Amino acid sequence: MLLNNILLHFKRILIKFIYIFVIITFLFCLTYTHVQAAQYTEKYVNSSSLDSNTYPGYSTLIDNLKKAHPNWTFTILYTGLDWNQVIKNETTAVHGRNLIDGGKTGEWICSKCADDKYDNGSWKCASEATVSYYMDPRNSLYEDYIFQFENLKWVDGVYTIDGINKILSDCKYMQGSKITYRTTSGKTATINKSYAQVIYDAAKENKISAYHLAARIRQEQGSGTSSLISGKKEGFVGYYNYFNVGAGGNSEAEIITNGLTYAKNKGWTTPELAIQGGASFLKGSYIGNFQDTLYLQKYSVDSSSGSLYGHQYQQNISAPYTEGLDVYDAYEELGILESNFNFIVPIYENMPESASTKPGRTTVLT
Repeated sequence: MLLNNILLHFKRILIKFIYIFVIITFLFCLTYTHVQAAQYTEKYVNSSSLDSNTYPGYSTLIDNLKKAHPNWTFTILYTGLDWNQVIKNETTAVHGRNLIDGGKTGEWICSKCADDKYDNGSWKCASEATVSYYMDPRNSLYEDYIFQFENLKWVDGVYTIDGINKILSDCKYMQGSKITYRTTSGKTATINKSYAQVIYDAAKENKISAYHLAARIRQEQGSGTSSLISGKKEGFVGYYNYFNVGAGGNSEAEIITNGLTYAKNKGWTTPELAIQGGASFLKGSYIGNFQDTLYLQKYSVDSSSGSLYGHQYQQNISAPYTEGLDVYDAYEELGILESNFNFIVPIYENMPESASTKPGRTTVLT
């Protein structure tokens, strides 16, 4: 009798083990298939390159851009991801994953989070409608916003010091032929290089777009009043973080402390070291890891990177949209819009027939 009970108990354990093993194996296979799903086309030629029934609206918009700019090339990224599932993962799966300016109301903000404050208190959780609008590539396949899909790897002969200076033209703290900064001992020191030259050198060394580096600093630091680049913050005198790497938190004080702690741990004791280190971080963590456009840095939707949704550079939902516009404006002013730019355009499965509309609108406005 005792032996039968032991055998019965062992049998139950074995059945449970087999059941768990089957579930784990299934999930592993599903994940493995998922990782293999993302595929890039070598080159988009024309509308026949893309099934318009499966992926509506793309071909016409891309063909319009190719016609206007014959030197531009387009690569299609078949993410293999279901559009509706993507939006869920970017919204309700993790509230606060995407944030919108705190001044927005109504359909712009998540109905569950409502007026809850995020980050430094000036942001709200973005709604599904907001995320859909900004994430839908078809809303940005226009000349003004296309540069959020620009391949951010270095291209010989495109970047100049003058071009970088034009991108930084409204950043007063980055002007001049020399950089003056505060050392960790509190003294004033000088680097006999301009910010533009430092950015150019860092970009070339890391084989990434110099204009992207300039535009990213402009996006992250704005007017340059942040303690992250002043070098004067008590407890962190002489440390700099131009790209806000590691600067996360639920308050402005926490964000600054975390960002400067990161800089201190990395030894970013001069603006040049901080820009070089930030460029290396962008290359290693993003541009060199299948997140080589502004869009893909914001939305981690290429499974080749090994991390879907979670590994995203920032929470600001409109960042690639506005940053891409900044780059376009700079390129237009420089007169280089006809250069050989390559754009990586992601597509999803089961997308709506028409482009996602702006919250509160019945038609798409760009």
